[in-house]
Amino acid sequence: METNRNIEELQKVDGVSVKTAERLFNMGIKTPEDLANANEKDVFQKWKDLKDKGNISYQCSLKNIKSWIESAKKGEYKFSKAKIRYESLKERSFDAIYRLLLFENLILLKKTSIELEKITFKISEETNTLFKESFNNMTQLRANNIITNKWTQDKDNKVVKSKLRKMYYDFFVENLPYEKFKIFYKQDNDERTCKYCNISENQIDTLNNKNTILTKRIYSRGKSLEIDRTNPNGEYKIGNIEFCCYWCNNAKTDEFTESEFTEIGKSIQSVWLKRLNGI
Repeated sequence: METNRNIEELQKVDGVSVKTAERLFNMGIKTPEDLANANEKDVFQKWKDLKDKGNISYQCSLKNIKSWIESAKKGEYKFSKAKIRYESLKERSFDAIYRLLLFENLILLKKTSIELEKITFKISEETNTLFKESFNNMTQLRANNIITNKWTQDKDNKVVKSKLRKMYYDFFVENLPYEKFKIFYKQDNDERTCKYCNISENQIDTLNNKNTILTKRIYSRGKSLEIDRTNPNGEYKIGNIEFCCYWCNNAKTDEFTESEFTEIGKSIQSVWLKRLNGI
């Protein structure tokens, strides 16, 4: 168990794969801190010795070893959870907006083929419609060939989605730079608590280990805190985001204001405290 935990920690260093982590561990480099303090030439020689003995099939370059050590020294591995959450938030928020666009038929997916010539991309915080999208100079092609049209419109849709994704990612990063989010999210081992019911990730683990968490989704959602926009009509940015547990996030939706749900959260907190005290 301890070996697996060490290997998982080493994998948090940028560029270190599972196999690389296992090999570093076998060389006596058991933590990212060990890697940060390692000498690249010593690691290179140990790697070579293992290769000569037939324990490793290839020789790792000194350049790669140096990059691992430099990454470990920067300490970014301490924020691996923040990085994962940031990328997930960016992707999931785009997917939600894209589904809304499809639902509102703003992408003009008709039965006939279209040729995308120009995309105008606008953002409106006031209406919470991030994309006010217009397609100019659309030309219909081969209107009578339904099979060809379907293939072409699918292809056009992928082009549109790719362009929109890049536009939205640029917008997202501008509003919520990773460096600011990282400070907000804190290091992997720091405690995070729900804004509304005050439950922590450690307390959720305690309840889950005692089988007192009832949701069937605990292995996909719930173990870690999520990110809530306190004003759901605003953007993801510092000042409008808070830690929120899965249960409060599900219940708050876009309906309740921050102050309204803070009152509701007190009742949820009392339930958690009863369960924790009953363990």
